[in-house]
Amino acid sequence: MNTRHSSLFISGLALALASCGTPGPVVPTPPSVQVTQFDSLVITPEVIKFQAKVLVKNRMGAGLELQKIDYGAAVHDKQAFMESFAQLYPIKPNGDEVVTFPFQIAMKDIAASAVDILAEDQIRVSFRGQVYPVGFAPVPFEMTKTIPLPKPPAISLEGTKGSPIDRVFTVLLKVKNTNPFPLNIKSIDSYLEMNGTKYSLLRTQQSTQIQPSAAETVALQMEQSTTKTLSMILNVAHSETMQFAVGGEISCQTPYGLIYVPLKIQAQTKL
Repeated sequence: MNTRHSSLFISGLALALASCGTPGPVVPTPPSVQVTQFDSLVITPEVIKFQAKVLVKNRMGAGLELQKIDYGAAVHDKQAFMESFAQLYPIKPNGDEVVTFPFQIAMKDIAASAVDILAEDQIRVSFRGQVYPVGFAPVPFEMTKTIPLPKPPAISLEGTKGSPIDRVFTVLLKVKNTNPFPLNIKSIDSYLEMNGTKYSLLRTQQSTQIQPSAAETVALQMEQSTTKTLSMILNVAHSETMQFAVGGEISCQTPYGLIYVPLKIQAQTKL
């Protein structure tokens, strides 16, 4: 091959390689949208707290801008709220973005669907909305979750050990699980109230898991000190029995999140 033909061959090869490396035109393609997580996290007498995650995938070889995401929840198909979120980042070519939505639904809104809830014996919540990508029509998303109707455990006084005016005084509570799923008592923030004065109670270190329809005993021990003992002696002076109340809050871990239960029991014991 002479020099002229060799130069032409190299030039043609370079053009061919350059042509193969040049990307073709970007085909406009709307993103795919998927709800990847939707869980209840906390249940209290006032609200149920949820968390949802939405995955937006850019299926183009060019960047994608998102204008906003409208999102909301419905309880038994009745809209509870609808909001917009616009703090979104551009998505790189063939990249994705995960947006986390923490939200809560008030028990009063859930109570509005009481007939449906009692009929199904569960709470049915739908997380739904639309993603607004720039240059494309809104892309909808939705996921529905059912939660068994949570019931507070039945709590009663099982007895006491010792005396409030001694160094050791323990309150024994009987906790019965009234739910069709297990409860694991995580923490108890409790106190003993006597004549308007509150004294802290400490839960003994133990793991208490309660199976459905079962009951367990939980021991709450008073953290005694010289000044506290003196205060209690003066508080119950000239009495043979002590009227008291145990108050506070119990948190229980369940497959559907933490359940917070207020605690208030009136009782008495001999001194």
